[in-house]
Amino acid sequence: MAINRELEKLYFADKEERDKLKDDDIEAQEALVQNDIMRLTRAKEILHEIDTTEIWNCQYLALLFQHGDTVKDYEKAHNFAKKAVEMGSNVTKWLYAATLDRLLVAQGKPQKFGT
Repeated sequence: MAINRELEKLYFADKEERDKLKDDDIEAQEALVQNDIMRLTRAKEILHEIDTTEIWNCQYLALLFQHGDTVKDYEKAHNFAKKAVEMGSNVTKWLYAATLDRLLVAQGKPQKFGT
């Protein structure tokens, strides 16, 4: 089991950008949307290279797919989060709940966890 370093960089770039984001910075928010698309596109391109028996890879993929924009993206996000939790990840439990809620809302259903 090996952490995919490119995936890891995409994940931390995502987190860093969100940590620096200010609510009133419209340009940064627009850039975030474009960067989300870029990061997810790259994650999809390298998905076949990623060892999904590695817990952190599943955590990283869950977060990146969570920032997609389709039901299919949210399904993948939730499946990766679920897999990480099933492998023993405590840090992914919040993401598991958030991915399920986002998936449900995208399907026109009420949230389960209220994230």
